[in-house]
Amino acid sequence: MVGYEHLLEADACVLFEMSPQIASYREQPIRISFPDGDRSRLYTPDYQLELKDGRQFLVEIKPARRLAAPEIRAKFDHIEEHMHQLGLPFRVLTDELIREQPRLTNLRRLRYEAPLTAVDYDAIRRSLRTILRSESHTLGCLIELLGSSAVVDLLMRGHATCPLDRPLSHDTPVDISLESKHEWFLIDEGTGF
Repeated sequence: MVGYEHLLEADACVLFEMSPQIASYREQPIRISFPDGDRSRLYTPDYQLELKDGRQFLVEIKPARRLAAPEIRAKFDHIEEHMHQLGLPFRVLTDELIREQPRLTNLRRLRYEAPLTAVDYDAIRRSLRTILRSESHTLGCLIELLGSSAVVDLLMRGHATCPLDRPLSHDTPVDISLESKHEWFLIDEGTGF
């Protein structure tokens, strides 16, 4: 289990865990020395994300109101510039992005149903072929057919997608694909993850 220091980081972890694009993540992965005027400072990013396409990002989680403070903004401008010079992709994610509603509530709800053990993916694929023959797919219908853990597993793998811009319900439409659609939701459009 990956740790977090405050509730905003816990909310970010929900997004990381539910994103089909993120293969893994870990907390406080490295310590970096960065220049700040005539002195050197140490910085530890909150998380390192490894995407399924092999890209990696260092991520800082910060409330937008704190980031608006001039001294904090200047510090992260220095850090961002230093990371760029080192060739390390870096991104600050704020509460405004992380706690976007109803996306976060929907993902929390889905995460609660996430499978704790491996799902029989071959059986699910066989069921998907049958499901693809029907004309409409709703969250409720798929849960009745496959069970909630299997449906959430499909969402987490990108084989099922549903809109997150309104509260989930039994009637929420779900798109099914045998190929993974990693973009069913993006945490941060600026970075593409």
